Amino acid sequence: MFKLVVALLYVLFAAESCRSVGVYPYPSLGSRSEDLQVQPGGTCISAMRPVMDYVVANQVRWNTCEEIIASHTQSEHNQIKSQLATLRDALTTARDTHESRIESNEDRIFPQKESQHKGLEERIDRIEGMLSSMGNQLSALQETLSKILTTLETRTLKIPKKYQNYEQIGTRYFYIQHSGFVSWTDAEIACRRKFGRLASVQNEEELSAISAKLKKDTSYWLGINDLALRNDFVSLASGNRASFLKWAPGEPNYINGKMHSVAILNGLMWVAMCERKMSFICQSDEEI
Repeated sequence: MFKLVVALLYVLFAAESCRSVGVYPYPSLGSRSEDLQVQPGGTCISAMRPVMDYVVANQVRWNTCEEIIASHTQSEHNQIKSQLATLRDALTTARDTHESRIESNEDRIFPQKESQHKGLEERIDRIEGMLSSMGNQLSALQETLSKILTTLETRTLKIPKKYQNYEQIGTRYFYIQHSGFVSWTDAEIACRRKFGRLASVQNEEELSAISAKLKKDTSYWLGINDLALRNDFVSLASGNRASFLKWAPGEPNYINGKMHSVAILNGLMWVAMCERKMSFICQSDEEI
């Protein structure tokens, strides 16, 4: 390449010299040296002949070298491209492997935490379910209490003023006289003065509720009697047969013919003479 540059410079110098004397030799690179001798301006051409012969002789070789260089450069370029592709594939593989390892490590590191989190969520769900159930039960209980209060208020309002000294026991109203012992007949008169009647008991539950308010070892007159027919006990208030009787052991025990009236002692019933004096219990209704 350096020789070619020198030759070209020499040609340019020679051409410039010839131009100065009016000669314009522009032979083609493919001309033979014999052709150069017949052109005008033989002096300048003779001076340029060695250079032209050198250029003609080496033109093919220089063209071949350029082809070789171009081919070699393309080969290196292709090789570099191949190496870059290989490196790119290796980088992609390494990145995928690294991400896979990270995911694998996360699976090993966090499963326990995920399990704990899941367990916590399940416990929270159970607690919320229990709270919801308790809330429903509480609402139902409040509704029931509201109905009971409404019923009690209604019943209280239905009680006439004359029965204000009576108290509710179960579903009915009673007046209990703890002092001032009287006979069975006087007890009935006292209850009528209080706008009631001597009491009868309708069931076991009511008997237990009344007995809980009575003094222990103290007898109280009831409105139950068999004045019309022995051992056929009826309610003085309603005139109907007594709906409930709970006798003490051995009762009714008729010691004499004057024993017709029923009293209650410590939650049990017994037959006594109507002249005997004791406390009494009144009821506000005449249904039992």
